[in-house]
Amino acid sequence: TVVVNNYANVTQTGGALGTGVNAYDYGNGNVTLNDEAGTSVSAAQIGIGAYALSGGTGNVTISVGANATITGGSSYGIQANATGVGNVNVTTGDGDVITSGNNGIIALDQATSISSAYSVNVNVGADTIHAGSNGGINAGYYPGSNNVVSGVHGNVSVTSNATITTGPNSYGINAFNWGTGDVAVTT
Repeated sequence: TVVVNNYANVTQTGGALGTGVNAYDYGNGNVTLNDEAGTSVSAAQIGIGAYALSGGTGNVTISVGANATITGGSSYGIQANATGVGNVNVTTGDGDVITSGNNGIIALDQATSISSAYSVNVNVGADTIHAGSNGGINAGYYPGSNNVVSGVHGNVSVTSNATITTGPNSYGINAFNWGTGDVAVTT
């Protein structure tokens, strides 16, 4: 189990790659990243990220307190990614400003087999998301290809009160499931 609690302002000052606050494991267990209220995190690539990368078991959770500023220059403001069995959860408080060159928030589970007891959940407060080339919120199950995988039964839920601006030919919210579970979006 990995828990990272960020109470600091973090700014990457050099280089084209990097993550402002990074929490991950390559074993089984949960990964939790808490970015506290009023913080400012800025990096060239990804603002904050939490990852369970073993393909085993474990939840990935990112919680952002109110009035935080998160910037991911070329990629994601917030990235939560699991490659195995577990829940993926991203929750933000009100008043956050999330800026990115790609997705503002991406929450992804890449499991190739998962039961309906698991889910990808994104709950966004009254925030502002400025997303670049792809979109504001991207959340779902992607087991490796753009083909439905019958063993992926997890559900996807996105609730957003955010104001989202994106680049041309982009989306505000993309909730998807390349499995058989349900998808729900509430704005």
